[in-house]
Amino acid sequence: MAGLSLAFGRPPEQAPALGPIAAPAPRSLAEETPARRAHALPPTPAPRENPAPPGAAAPAAVTAVPVSGPLAKVLPGGLPDVAFAAYRSAAATLAGASPRCGLNWSTLAAIGRVESDHGRYGGSRLYSDGTVAPAIRGVVLDGSAGTARIGDTDGGGFDGDPVFDRAVGPMQFIPSTWRVYASDGNGDGRADPDNIFDAALAAARYLCAGGEDLRNPDGLRAAVLRYNHSESYVDMVVALDASYRAGAAPVVVVPVTAQKPPTGAVSPVAVPPAGTPSSPAGTSEPSPATTSTTPTPSTGTPGSSAS
Repeated sequence: MAGLSLAFGRPPEQAPALGPIAAPAPRSLAEETPARRAHALPPTPAPRENPAPPGAAAPAAVTAVPVSGPLAKVLPGGLPDVAFAAYRSAAATLAGASPRCGLNWSTLAAIGRVESDHGRYGGSRLYSDGTVAPAIRGVVLDGSAGTARIGDTDGGGFDGDPVFDRAVGPMQFIPSTWRVYASDGNGDGRADPDNIFDAALAAARYLCAGGEDLRNPDGLRAAVLRYNHSESYVDMVVALDASYRAGAAPVVVVPVTAQKPPTGAVSPVAVPPAGTPSSPAGTSEPSPATTSTTPTPSTGTPGSSAS
């Protein structure tokens, strides 16, 4: 589980620094209203269960690798600096733990954009410590409206539902899958699915669990398809990945200055179903996010979930 470290024979490699990217005039967080964000999110497939990767075993725990130095002067696609740091740190950690995986930070950023708009879906906010509040919860996975039917696996401990499962957090994990991949990405001694550092590291470990080389286009597609068994979801993530990596996505400086969420910011925000990744080793995968206001995504950029 999270918190245990492995000896990998060599120090973890650091994620490469991003070069300058031409960008339009910066936009403030005030312009990123919930309505605007919802409009920027296209519809994604309803979550469904898909098989675990063949021969998948419970993943070994890893120790997060902090990424030092300036993040960047401009961040792709309105990517908040805290989210950017979380994705880079997770990719750097896996570069040391699973160097053959070849995971790039941009893949995590693409998935984070599709799943929850980097923790900002439906009015939720991303705080400087990585906490997302109100917490993002997926739709109830009761088999209706094209969703998978996944009975409760956590007693409502993570998702607040003692009858059916709901995907949790900015990377949208099904509770049973979170139990397998739970990670401490910010070194605070806790593995919290509602913290983007922890969720990004868990997603990185999940993506690298199948043995694919994500530097290879086919390997990348296979890993993302395991995360969410939908070809249209894969197409969206791969396109966003390429845009983030090349700096072709709209670039906006979005600093996150708030220290932590105010006491009582706990009412979950619900996002519409997107797609649910299968869980390795027989566990269920993360699924779509959901917020208390249940916004409906439209076209523009993805907004789905992992199981």
